[in-house]
Amino acid sequence: MVEKLLQNLDNAEIVRDLVSEDATYVCLAYDNPEPKSILHYCGSHSNIGPDSFIDIFASVYNIFSNEEFTIHTCLGDGENVVVFGTVISRSRASAKLFRSPFSTWCRVGDRKLKQMPFMEDTLASSSVLRVDGSIY
Repeated sequence: MVEKLLQNLDNAEIVRDLVSEDATYVCLAYDNPEPKSILHYCGSHSNIGPDSFIDIFASVYNIFSNEEFTIHTCLGDGENVVVFGTVISRSRASAKLFRSPFSTWCRVGDRKLKQMPFMEDTLASSSVLRVDGSIY
């Protein structure tokens, strides 16, 4: 279920089917204003539900195009699922690529995602946003 969600974050029907109404998403940092100033979707988003997940990932895909998303390992123990992989994305502003390992620790219940902290190389992702010295 988690693998299906991660492979289809741009598919609203699948996201609505697999994300609980009280889901929490954490991107890169819980509450750090520095990454959020560059990538506004960063931070902790609690009790947001599937439609907010869709909005968050629409924002991600407005900034980056997903060139490759590879899951290397997915381990589950009860309600806990841990995923490790590699993501290759392209900045839409600069057309530069970045490659990063990623990991996520998901908590699931009733066949729905309840929590998903998602980590990747923040320096790599933000470094490709520079165009003529400015960050976009």
